[in-house]
Amino acid sequence: MTQLEKMRWILFYVFITLFVLIVGSTVWAIFFSLNGWNPQDKNLITKIFVGEVGISVIALFYGLFNLKNAQNREALAAGDTGTEANAIDAFYIKTHPRSQHPNFFSEVEELIPKSKNITLIAVGLNLLWEKHIADMLIRRAQEGTCHVTVCMGNTASPHVEDRFIEEEMEWNRPQVGRSGIDRNIRALVERLHVSGNPKNFKFVLFEHYPTFATLIFDDDLFIYPYGYQSLGNVSPIFHVRNDGSDQANFFLENARKIVSDSIPANDLISVRKNRRFRSDNWILAAVYIIPSRDSSIYQFGSSVLGYDIYHAQPVPAPQNLAFARDCVGESAEYGFHATLADALYYSSEQQIERVRAEVRFLSQEFKPFHLDRLEPAVSPHDSRAVIIRAQDSSGTVESIHHELVSRVYRTAVSSTYLAGQTTKALPAGDHRAQMMLERYGSPFVLDNFMLHFTVCGSCPEGATSRIVDSIQQQMDGILQEKIYVDHIALVTKRPGQRKWVIEETFPLCGPRWS
Repeated sequence: MTQLEKMRWILFYVFITLFVLIVGSTVWAIFFSLNGWNPQDKNLITKIFVGEVGISVIALFYGLFNLKNAQNREALAAGDTGTEANAIDAFYIKTHPRSQHPNFFSEVEELIPKSKNITLIAVGLNLLWEKHIADMLIRRAQEGTCHVTVCMGNTASPHVEDRFIEEEMEWNRPQVGRSGIDRNIRALVERLHVSGNPKNFKFVLFEHYPTFATLIFDDDLFIYPYGYQSLGNVSPIFHVRNDGSDQANFFLENARKIVSDSIPANDLISVRKNRRFRSDNWILAAVYIIPSRDSSIYQFGSSVLGYDIYHAQPVPAPQNLAFARDCVGESAEYGFHATLADALYYSSEQQIERVRAEVRFLSQEFKPFHLDRLEPAVSPHDSRAVIIRAQDSSGTVESIHHELVSRVYRTAVSSTYLAGQTTKALPAGDHRAQMMLERYGSPFVLDNFMLHFTVCGSCPEGATSRIVDSIQQQMDGILQEKIYVDHIALVTKRPGQRKWVIEETFPLCGPRWS
């Protein structure tokens, strides 16, 4: 309790005491005194008494509120950066004018040594620019006296990138920016490695568009917003306390969801250092066109590959297709499909959920369409592969593929091409293909994308032409049929699974506008 607050209570008690004495004395004098007041005197004294009571009440309220105003003026004159909240408000504590204010940093330095659970969530996390603060966090995690979670923005995420772009609009030029945050992420990963990667220190990266930062020291929470085109370090920072209220739980639950949906920072840095890096915990995902399970083309393709992806079951080889079964190769793991988005690695189930949401939204933008002009051929991308080419005159396949390159490819941590987990041949000496591989994880995207169904992905040298002719004979009238495409499928392969499975199918139910 401050000195002025004590004065307010003293004034209150003094007033009550005097008020009781005055009232008691006046009542006794009027009604119980032996002076023999006449009725006119009593009436006059009563009026004076009522007036005194009214003036006293007004004086009390004026005095109390004037003290409060004096307290605020004193705080401002002293240069206090935070406005004290009402003592009965257990949630709100104070506000600092900006997140990099020295008084806020001083508070943090006092909280770190005594906090047992610290969670720091921000795009660049300017606290860690101060080396001694980072040292304190690492030391406490090493000692095992505190659980530390640091969550920064993944600069490779297109959603976080939206924020960086916005910050550079008009006159804004961030002092640190994406390159500086990249450097800080890399530096912290290396420092943690040198420190033995303390088990009590968790370093992850979020991938959503950020709206506000959250810094938690046990029950002390600091929140600052990311205003439009405004850098986070100039935002006001609000200090609140976890009092068990709904508003406190909102911020705590939001922080929990962000951390749980984030990816390990070490994964990102490892991939950047070594493109062939791959974790056994990663999940593979792709987006396919899979013909109806009752269609002739699907039954034929599944018989060749020996795998029915709809039922996730093996398919016996008919006698007339036995010649192709030995040439299937890794294509049997995928099932019969046409690729819209290549096999990409994701580091968490939450990333898969993001892809699922993207595909769901995308499916609502397009109408069903037909594929026709089916033709067995040797793949122009791989001389060992036999494919069935198909044409889409509506342009839907091209549109969906381009959308997926923008929405999905860049959210992946790696791909089967980058990690060397596919037997598909990569183009040698093709600078464009190399650039696409580095940027999107696949050399066969955008202009080099070709819709096709792979049936034999590992043919012996010189045998592909013969297999093409045999496939064409066995397909007979199927080649004249049209493939009706009314859905697209998200397929996955999780750790421990031998073959791909359908995660979910999404009906093409667009467009939104007539």
